[in-house]
Amino acid sequence: MFVFVYPRHICRGALYIIFTLLIVATGNGKTPGIGGNNTLDLSRRKMRRRCRLELSGDCHLVETSVACLRRREFVYNSRLSCLTDLIAPVPVSLKTPDEIARMRVAGRLAAEVLEMIAPHVEPGVSTHELDSICHDYIVNVQKAIPAPLNYRGFPKSICTSVNQVICHGIPSETKILKKGDIINIDITVIKDGYYGDTSQMFLVGEVAPHAIRLVEVTQQCLYRAIAVVKPGARLGDIGHVIQTHAEKNHYSVVREYCGHGIGTEFHQDPQVLHYGRAGTGMVLEAGMTFTIEPMINAGRHHTKLKKDGWTVETRDGRLSAQWEHTLCVTRDGVEVLTARQDEIIPL
Repeated sequence: MFVFVYPRHICRGALYIIFTLLIVATGNGKTPGIGGNNTLDLSRRKMRRRCRLELSGDCHLVETSVACLRRREFVYNSRLSCLTDLIAPVPVSLKTPDEIARMRVAGRLAAEVLEMIAPHVEPGVSTHELDSICHDYIVNVQKAIPAPLNYRGFPKSICTSVNQVICHGIPSETKILKKGDIINIDITVIKDGYYGDTSQMFLVGEVAPHAIRLVEVTQQCLYRAIAVVKPGARLGDIGHVIQTHAEKNHYSVVREYCGHGIGTEFHQDPQVLHYGRAGTGMVLEAGMTFTIEPMINAGRHHTKLKKDGWTVETRDGRLSAQWEHTLCVTRDGVEVLTARQDEIIPL
């Protein structure tokens, strides 16, 4: 929730500046530290040509640090290539057993909110009512804090994303659920300083088969991604399995929004892309905690941001679905910290 990557048109300019500075700084066309090599022998002409080719393709810069700009990753048509030697890597927090125990509590509370709200998701209810019910339950029953409320100005305690809304939908008194809708409810709670973040898709009344299929395939994408999480795996493995399954089913993966590290902060490193190439990206270690939250569109992957500054929709107006869990990498695999009681996760 609430994680962004840079828009392509801005990042192409940043890429050009970076490459130009490298060329000027080195003078002899040898650029240190790109990829896994200490030097890359390219003439200035070849370097400029390579830069133009990459900037003209499906390429954008992904910010891999929420808090700072110390490390960035280039994404070339879902192929990850890092400037690992030029810019110092961002340290990722490895949680202690005590911290994981506290996150387990927060994660369980977040899951309980989804379990509680499920019977209320029906035709005729407003998303504002759903938000009020969840807020009261988190504050008065769980004695916890709804993390979205007032986060960077977000006005509600949950996110409700209906039909073509991809993420960050703001609950509203005028948004009344109707038969045939699909809705994602995104819950994040803070308990004793630790965050638990999860979301679930709900079907409102009788829903068209094509919408049900999108919801089911998106959940399968999440489960397949969870199954590859273990020490020694890479972030690119997660994105690859999601992208492969989604595209095999003729859907597309949203690029501009991604999963994130989590703990005593809402968003930490690393960012978890939902597309990519297997065998690339950061190596996973025991003690890492992060979310996986694939957003899958029935049509094209392009998005648009509404005037409220939060609500993200599919640009073509077609349906979108999302599921999310908070995970912990264990010594021998993965633990899903936000698993619901009735949920069977194939690992």
